Amino acid sequence: MTQNKIIGITGGSGSGKTSAAEIFRELGAFVIDADKISHEITDSDQEVLAKIKSEFSDEVFENGVLSRKALAKRVFGDKEALLKLNKILHPAITKRIFAIVNSCDNPIIVIDAPLLFSVREIVDLCTETIAVCAPEEVRINRIMVRDGLTYEEAKKRIGSQMSQEELSKKADRVIENDGDIEKLRSVIVDYLCK
Repeated sequence: MTQNKIIGITGGSGSGKTSAAEIFRELGAFVIDADKISHEITDSDQEVLAKIKSEFSDEVFENGVLSRKALAKRVFGDKEALLKLNKILHPAITKRIFAIVNSCDNPIIVIDAPLLFSVREIVDLCTETIAVCAPEEVRINRIMVRDGLTYEEAKKRIGSQMSQEELSKKADRVIENDGDIEKLRSVIVDYLCK
């Protein structure tokens, strides 16, 4: 089975990457959400959960269940801790993404992955990569509203991620998303029509 396009789409927290992926979905693409896969894995993969517990102790669990909020608080702002978590999660997420791609017959597959450029195997799978970028203040406001964080917490989250400049250099294409959803839709429609 051969796909015409496998598009890796990424962007920092609050960039509008998920909105862009949703527009691709509305336009007929099959979208693989790496965050959703990560949540499924951290909900049920006992081997992954055991590794997280071993690395981060019980402090990130509540009543035996992984607390994503506690884990996020522990790793955002601590690059070493984030690297340790990614080393645990990335292989399981990558395996699941490959399985989905191999079973999908849609001519356009979009892999929505915030850490796309941290996983060489997924980048190599893509026929093209897109970075969605937005002004920092727009991103901070989106994160505050979406996640209920303070200004400083949102800024810290952005600071713990790959910079937009670096994402832009690595990506085949950059989409600027200043918040106008119709403009974003128009850019994606034009992209798919080329």
